Order: sequence, then structure tokens, then C-alpha cells
Amino acid sequence: MIVTCPNCEARYAVDPLAIGPAGRTVQCARCNNRWYQKVESPRTAPDVVIRPLPREVAAAATTSTLPVPVPPKSEPPPWRRAAALVAGVVVVLALGAASYHFRDDIQELVSRGTARVKSMTASAVPAAKPPTETPAPSATKTEPKAEATPAPTPAAPPASASPAATSSTASSAAVPPPDKAQLDVDVKASKVELVDGKYVVHGQIVNTGKAEGSTRGLKFIFKKDKDVIGEKSYPLVLGPIAPGARLDFTQTLDDPPAGATEIVPAVE
Repeated sequence: MIVTCPNCEARYAVDPLAIGPAGRTVQCARCNNRWYQKVESPRTAPDVVIRPLPREVAAAATTSTLPVPVPPKSEPPPWRRAAALVAGVVVVLALGAASYHFRDDIQELVSRGTARVKSMTASAVPAAKPPTETPAPSATKTEPKAEATPAPTPAAPPASASPAATSSTASSAAVPPPDKAQLDVDVKASKVELVDGKYVVHGQIVNTGKAEGSTRGLKFIFKKDKDVIGEKSYPLVLGPIAPGARLDFTQTLDDPPAGATEIVPAVE
């Protein structure tokens, strides 16, 4: 039998013969508590024992052979059915009378709809287009995309401005019209520096015309030897610059094309 201490609820397995039929005083080995313990009398068997039915018997019990009563359907009264029938007849007669009265308008609407459908069908058929000629590839070079351009290596900075660039700029410059401004970049006064891994261009803009003028932007042409490998434009507002006057500018270049050996600035 199982003996439980009433103080600390410690449980012990004890032989009922050691306690005896009259009971005896016992002591807990954990908390040293003493109490009088009696042998528990065996439980009497119940008169009725409820056990679950076998699976086959339970399945047979759930299937009933008795007929299931069907609730009677509630039918509408006769007067309601007669009223619904009369209303349906009245609606049919009204529709027939209306279609006969407006037969000319209905016929005109049908003819208009048929003509419109035919016109829409005829306009939906695409006309045959002559074959287009493929344009010839342009000879001008496009500027490379910034995301496809590799980062510039911190090698020797490109030449700032060569005499060849100066002569080409001077020869390409158009003769300024009278009483108008002519803004150009003085290539001799321009230089390129490498600052924190980026190219910084310092230069001067000179007005060789006969009127005041202002700049709107700068264009930088990147060359590798004599080949143009890219162009970049930057907004730059300077002025007004008087005739014969000069203004300094500084521009940082973002991701120039790799392999550039020469940078030529120009006023846009």
C-alpha cells in the first residue's frame, strides 16, 4: 500500500502486514512527522460495470432500419398561386403591347446596331503596312552607362591639357558674330588633379566675344590616345562674363571611363 505523510506529502510503499489490522504509529523519514496510520480497507466491487461496446456492435447500433420522418412541406394558399399567375399574365400582355407600339423604334435601333457592328469590324482589320527599312547604324559613339563603367584605378592622372587639344579647340571654335558673347575654356589654364581617388578639373572660362555672356553647362570629352571613349555633361552657371574677362571653375568628375589618358573640357 502507499502511505503519504500529511505534513510534507512524501509517499512510501509499505506492506500492510507491517502496519497490522489495528494500525500503528509511523514516522516520516523526510520531516520526522509522526501520525497514526491504518490499513485501508479494500474497495468493494460495483454492482454494475459499464464497458465500451465492441466496434462491430457499435457500428450495427448506429445504423437504424427505422424510417426517418419527413417534415411536411408548407404549400402556399391557393389564392396566392392564383395572384402570381394573374400577375405573370399581366406582365406578358404589357410587354407584348409595348413591343407592338414601339415596333418601328425597335426596328430602327436594331438596324443602327447592325450597321455600327459592321463598321467596327471593318475598322478593326489592320491595313497592310509597307516594310520598314532598318536604319543604318550611326557613326557617333554613345556615352557608356555609369553602371557598366568600372571604377577608375588610381593610376597616373591623365594629362591635363595637351598642345594638340589646345590647337584642336582653337581651330574648332567658330568666329564670334559681332556684338555677341563667345565663351570658351582656356585649355592652357586648365589642369586635372586626383583628389581622394576622383579626378577634379580646374580651369578658366574666357569671353572672346563683344558682349556679356553666361554659361549653362560644361562638357568633358574623354580620349584614349586619339580615340574618343566617352563624354559627360555637368550643369555650370557662371556669369555674366564681360568681354575679355575670365572666370575660374572647378568640377569633380564622377566615374570617368577607364583607360582615359586625356580630358578636354568645353562650354556647352
